[in-house]
Amino acid sequence: EEPWFKTLTVIYTKLTSPRPIYTIVHTHPAPSSLLPKSGWGYRILNVKPLEIARQMTLIDFEHYKSVQPSELLELSWTKAQKNITSPHVLLISSRFNSLVWWIVTQILSTELEEPGKGEEVLNRWVSVAKELYALNNFNGVQYILAAIYSSPLLRLRFVKKVIGA
Repeated sequence: EEPWFKTLTVIYTKLTSPRPIYTIVHTHPAPSSLLPKSGWGYRILNVKPLEIARQMTLIDFEHYKSVQPSELLELSWTKAQKNITSPHVLLISSRFNSLVWWIVTQILSTELEEPGKGEEVLNRWVSVAKELYALNNFNGVQYILAAIYSSPLLRLRFVKKVIGA
């Protein structure tokens, strides 16, 4: 038996064998929701930073949990077949970009609609970043930092004041 054939057989066996299914067991009950009682008006200023951070962390966890080790090999997310070889890595990257621009848009649109309120929204996002840090969701912290240090926001005086620039 040729060595290359043996190697291919091992690779094929690993790829076609069922993956183990892991069950996550929680020892503590889920915390109670901190969402406002009314169903309307879930604006950033109406929801507690801890609840926003929790929800972001839960969504991030689902995305990271779905990444397969093979998606991280040989920079496969940069190759021509990236949609096939690394779909979950691309999803995480797309989510990152979408959230960054959503945060930027939220701060800018609030400032345009109600001058002076943009700083309040920015401070709320800073509070969310602190909660994300406490939850060890460092990717979530990066969403907010990338938004704050984006070109559109860095042009605003109140942003420079908040970040101390």
